[in-house]
Amino acid sequence: MRNKPVILQIGLTQYEPSWELLLRQIGVPWKVISPEEKLIESYSVIVVNNELNDSVDTLIEAFAGEGGTVLYTSLSVNSKHEKIKGTEFVSSLPPTQNVYYTTNGILDVYKKCFFFSNNDIVNIETSGNGFKAYLGIPCDIILSTDAQRKNFYTDSERMPNEIVARRTKGAFRQLIFALLVRLHQIQNIPFVHKWYYPDGAPTLFTFRVDSDKGTQEQIEEIFLLSDKYSIPTTWFLDVKSHENWISYFKKFTSQEITIHCYEHSISPDKEINFDNFSKAKSILKQSGIEATGFSAPTGIWNESLASTIEELGFQYSSEFGYDYDNLPSFSFYSKHFSKIPQLPIHPICIGSMLRAHMSNDEMIAYYKRIIDTNFALKEPICLYHHPTHRHNEVFEEIFNYIQKKNIVTLSYSEYAAWWKKRDEEISRWQYDNNGLTALGELSNNTYTRVILPDGSETIAVLGKIIDLEQLIFKPSTAKLQFSNDILRSRKFDIRHILQNALDWWIKITE
Repeated sequence: MRNKPVILQIGLTQYEPSWELLLRQIGVPWKVISPEEKLIESYSVIVVNNELNDSVDTLIEAFAGEGGTVLYTSLSVNSKHEKIKGTEFVSSLPPTQNVYYTTNGILDVYKKCFFFSNNDIVNIETSGNGFKAYLGIPCDIILSTDAQRKNFYTDSERMPNEIVARRTKGAFRQLIFALLVRLHQIQNIPFVHKWYYPDGAPTLFTFRVDSDKGTQEQIEEIFLLSDKYSIPTTWFLDVKSHENWISYFKKFTSQEITIHCYEHSISPDKEINFDNFSKAKSILKQSGIEATGFSAPTGIWNESLASTIEELGFQYSSEFGYDYDNLPSFSFYSKHFSKIPQLPIHPICIGSMLRAHMSNDEMIAYYKRIIDTNFALKEPICLYHHPTHRHNEVFEEIFNYIQKKNIVTLSYSEYAAWWKKRDEEISRWQYDNNGLTALGELSNNTYTRVILPDGSETIAVLGKIIDLEQLIFKPSTAKLQFSNDILRSRKFDIRHILQNALDWWIKITE
């Protein structure tokens, strides 16, 4: 049983950007531990993410012995655990739901991992009055910037595909979240974190349109459809394609206009990127449109691009070559975190599904499965479209479905502004005698999620002092079924080579 009072925060034995990114996303306070602190009162979990000297190792052992919980990551696990079954290069793991972790999709790792005697990548055991946990996946996968073409699962033999981030950061963040919840539960203390969405909403919906070579007629169709269902669509303009009639977009007062490109390409050269996107921004400004957001052509992300969009003063960016199916985050590059949030989306559009020969009914079923899964797991629902792909009746059905489920809809600028405000301050809480006390000032109308050791939870605006017995808790209901053959989507697919060759040919002949 954990001694109380205890400050509900995560301690790190050394600073690591990957852990900062993860804990900022989740919304929990953290800091690097100091040997001068009384650790058992100052941290609910300590993450050992480096090799320890003897004096710090003694403090960590004492922390566990007194009732604390220690999480050893793969940087140190090899020297700290006697039950390692072995190491193995792991490409992909299926979505899993058990007492340790939950993901809503395949966890693509592409790294050497540790496996334990329970044949799992996670192991938890008692240590004195406390616990020790071990994670076999390297946490630096969250900083990966590699991209590759992947299939996205459907029941049919041919699946839609896209070039996206090679490693699934969203699934890994979900694993870490569920693991941290579990490590609090076994100590019989609550897990508390800053909520993900405005006003305590269970999720949110965004809709993005990349206007790539769309005609005015094609664009008008989507504009009217979005307006009919009051969807605050965000348009990323391929400015060169619409340059002769760019003023047309000034009427989109209920929807957001921002930048995709002038030339539909991305370069590793910063100067080329700067000229490309600054030209698009200038043309829109001359037409009276102030563009604050950006998404790169073909979803490609690189450090040159990240530097360019910061220099051009954009307020957010969205590249599925960097991340997809995830909460927003701030990319880490050139030894610093960007000030511009990345807003991930689900990267499969109607064009991807048309290449897989999917019917309208199959497209609708695919999107509804994404919506239902993300709604159940409280993940954001972010879809996108292109005017030239038409089939707008698919999105009419999806917009209607979103409305029936009463899901909050935001433009990208609204989502980005809210997320940046959320990131400004994460409250620390002290837990004692079934109550929470805020340490420091609380932001106005900040919703907080509290998960009790029995798994029940609440999302509410908390005051300075909270008696947990006065809150209404509900059991979690996120129980999902996944296809047994879901990893079929990670098998070699000759169509990927053919599609890459076709994309290259189109690029050099345009």
